[in-house]
Amino acid sequence: MLVSCLFTWWDLREILRTKEGCRCILKCMEQRRKIFRAAGILFVVIGLLSGWAIWVGADQLETRVWESSTEENLFGTGDAQTGTEEESGVPEQEGPENPAIFHPEREETLTRSPETIVTPPVKQETVSETIPRSFELRQRPVDFGFEKAERRARDIDTIVLHSSFNNQGGDRYSVDKVIGIWKNYEVAPHFIIDRKGNAYRLVDEENIAYHAGVSEMKDGRKNVNDFSLGVEILNAEDDEYTDAQYGAVRDLVAYLKEAYPIKYVVGHDDIAPGRKTDPWNFDWKRIR
Repeated sequence: MLVSCLFTWWDLREILRTKEGCRCILKCMEQRRKIFRAAGILFVVIGLLSGWAIWVGADQLETRVWESSTEENLFGTGDAQTGTEEESGVPEQEGPENPAIFHPEREETLTRSPETIVTPPVKQETVSETIPRSFELRQRPVDFGFEKAERRARDIDTIVLHSSFNNQGGDRYSVDKVIGIWKNYEVAPHFIIDRKGNAYRLVDEENIAYHAGVSEMKDGRKNVNDFSLGVEILNAEDDEYTDAQYGAVRDLVAYLKEAYPIKYVVGHDDIAPGRKTDPWNFDWKRIR
């Protein structure tokens, strides 16, 4: 083996000493490099083709499985629909039920006593949907413009809407200034709503507030103050109400309807025609 290797090495040295020998070796090496490069490209192509073949096979298998499951579902639905049509197409004859069939809902109803079946009041559900939780009635009591009466809830069935503003100079929608004007005239409503939609209670509902004056309902009842609640909304004759004010009026009316048997929501001009014209520019559709 050693002798063979030495001989090969000696031959190689002899070849390299000549130009032709060097050219021959370089040519052989270049041919081998091309062969190796071609083989590498071939292996890459074979690998890509193999991967593509595997991916296509898996996709076809998944497609076949999906089609099979779809057909099963379609056939199953068709059977169910056919059964339903057959059952609904022929009316059943009335007759005694099979006592062996168990109805859990009926069994539960039979085992309950009448005292345990509770039906929630419809009125309470309606109010909880009508009055938003964000509604807040603020307290701002006054010591004028009313008389102590201790009215019962059933004595109050009317809400009267008014509008007022400050015509003495300055901020014409100032709550303090408007209340100051009322104090000079010894009048007051039960509630006032400012431009931001804040609702204030000035007079307790059980007391009679002097807000309506000489007035009469369409049913012939006079002295509307005796059986009504007054609500003043800050607005002028040449202005419009804000969205917040309309929302506050809706909430306040809903709140009062829950506490009292309110039948009528009217304007000051409805109960004192020719003498009063407020609430000015009020859109009644927005609270109904």
